Amino acid sequence: MPYAAGPDAPEGWRDSPRILHGQVTIYDGTLMASDYPPGVAGEAQAGFSVMQSAPDVAEARRVFDALAEAGSIIDGFKPTFFSPGFGMVKDRFGTHWIISAQQE
Repeated sequence: MPYAAGPDAPEGWRDSPRILHGQVTIYDGTLMASDYPPGVAGEAQAGFSVMQSAPDVAEARRVFDALAEAGSIIDGFKPTFFSPGFGMVKDRFGTHWIISAQQE
């Protein structure tokens, strides 16, 4: 939901493309986020990553590839000593993600 669609949106918010409420359901969890309000300056997302564990390698790879589309790969998807499939990516919105498959 953009700020402009909020009930009783102040005048300065009515033409804003910024997001008031975004929600993603991932497996049995929910991740919610929002942009800074219109007129408020903020730094681009930096200094943190969102980590998502997938139930298997195929699903982890699917999620990684979807996030990498129009984004950039930080650490390519591959097996590691702690995960059969692991990768790091920055999505098209600038959010850093760590995707890891659970051990089988």
